[in-house]
Amino acid sequence: MKNLIIYLLAGMLLTLTAHAEEQSDEVLLVVIEAEKFMVNWSPSGEILGRAIVYRCAECAPETMSFGPHTELYINEQPRPINEIGNKVDWTGLITVTNKEPTKVIRFTAY
Repeated sequence: MKNLIIYLLAGMLLTLTAHAEEQSDEVLLVVIEAEKFMVNWSPSGEILGRAIVYRCAECAPETMSFGPHTELYINEQPRPINEIGNKVDWTGLITVTNKEPTKVIRFTAY
């Protein structure tokens, strides 16, 4: 009986470990609400520029990069990514992934 309990616990532990490893490989979208983000449009290779992101007025800024595949939405309308360089200060949402938290996938500005 004692061995049966040990085997059951070991089996459960292995199952949980395998499931945890599956989840760690999953790419998740992370949407950040930015009180303000400042854009430096300076194309260089695959990087079109950098954004300094302020989640709140008291929060430390985070630097993120964006490239030609980054999407831009202004007032819910898709726009060419180069239009992000028309203005320096923006407010909105920034979408990244849990695997690359400093690479912007989408800017949603309003």
